[in-house]
Amino acid sequence: MNKYNFSNLQEVVSEINNRNFDRNFTSILGESFFSEENKDFHFDYNNFKALNFLFHFFNVEQYDLSENEFKQVILNLLKLDDENNIIRIKEIIYQKQLDMLKDKFKKALITKEKYYDLRSKYLE
Repeated sequence: MNKYNFSNLQEVVSEINNRNFDRNFTSILGESFFSEENKDFHFDYNNFKALNFLFHFFNVEQYDLSENEFKQVILNLLKLDDENNIIRIKEIIYQKQLDMLKDKFKKALITKEKYYDLRSKYLE
């Protein structure tokens, strides 16, 4: 395996894109962020300290998405102008869940208060 040295989010998502959205690679990358055991991945933790949730998504939650949905998440992350906009990153990776909540609210299956409460759980 190659050795990877990531200093920012764009480098991480670019590598996922370059590897043809390989979900196994993405999962290993996510797991490696939390573990010192895999010496093939190095992260500048100062630039990623607020992104634990994203690496958890890469390791585990990405599998809740279809191939196309996952690809779209990565492409949207590549388009980010501000890598420090945590709310925007969460909106991108949890788009499917947020859309489902919005749909439930529009169909009056949940109240406005419940909608905002549940939405904030994804975005906080």
